Amino acid sequence: MSTLQLDTDSWMRWAEPAALVGGETRAIRLLSADERSRYATTLSASARERFLWGRLLLRELVAEQIGSRPAEVTIDARCTDCGGPHGRPVATGPSDDARALWLSVSACAGMVLVATSRGRPIGIDVEPCAVSTGQLQAIRQVAGDTEHPLRHWTRIEAVLKADGRGLRVDPRQVRVHTHGAELEGTLYRFAEPDFDPRFVLSSAFGPASGPAAGAGPG
Repeated sequence: MSTLQLDTDSWMRWAEPAALVGGETRAIRLLSADERSRYATTLSASARERFLWGRLLLRELVAEQIGSRPAEVTIDARCTDCGGPHGRPVATGPSDDARALWLSVSACAGMVLVATSRGRPIGIDVEPCAVSTGQLQAIRQVAGDTEHPLRHWTRIEAVLKADGRGLRVDPRQVRVHTHGAELEGTLYRFAEPDFDPRFVLSSAFGPASGPAAGAGPG
């Protein structure tokens, strides 16, 4: 696994699921009752694996930021609309420092990535560079016929996650520019490190805010 500083108070950590094999028992022990239920009822083995590793990486990164242990960090992803376990992840820990962190998680085939940002909403999205013609056409239908549709899509997804409502907002409402985007009058800026040539990554930062709050997907 690797860690990179995105901004002054923002960090991301990523790992390939294959590199984490063997740590399932430890990772499962860290899960809350709701997380274990979600893990157990996820039908796709690959999706189940990515969820488990995402929760592990997120706990580890939060624990490092607040000077705690992963076992002392709880991740709540309760949706504020329906109460389901698919909302924006919010961390709690032995101190209030955890609540000051905004969290985001993204995963795709071969990669799991998490991020934290202190006092500023963050959203991340990672996608594999190798996509089928059908997938690319589907992306163009939503992201528009841009020169770099996959990059355009990761930017849109990152903004929607930073906004907190995810795909409950029409992706076409996100107006993407070269270094930032606008959604309903709120401006977002991007950070897009070249962390792995096999993937496209976008992270979006919203305006400074107070403690993190749950909503849509993170």
